[in-house]
Amino acid sequence: MSSRIIFLLCLLPISILCAPELRYNVGDPIEVHEMHTNDLPPLNPLEPADNAFPKQPSAPWVPSCTYTGYFRDPFNCRKFYWCSGTSIVPEAFYCQPGWAFDAWKHVCDYAEIVEC
Repeated sequence: MSSRIIFLLCLLPISILCAPELRYNVGDPIEVHEMHTNDLPPLNPLEPADNAFPKQPSAPWVPSCTYTGYFRDPFNCRKFYWCSGTSIVPEAFYCQPGWAFDAWKHVCDYAEIVEC
């Protein structure tokens, strides 16, 4: 356990449990460092979310279930649908980030090797 964590734990009211040499005494000096905001590097803007809303809303594309199987969403390579013979409405699924649905193999695969 690092000394910083031990120091913080020993500041708690249960300092009786700490060894005497690890306890904070009121007369002990404390290091204080001044920091200015211009000392910190600026943060770069974040990329917009994958699920950002379009400027003009549109109805989502949903395949019609004419047969049992998988269908890739034509607008989002990570999204795919499963149609079963018992359901008219398909179930939607997503591949994990960095992966895309391969319409030929019917599996999620690395996005770099999937044609989209």
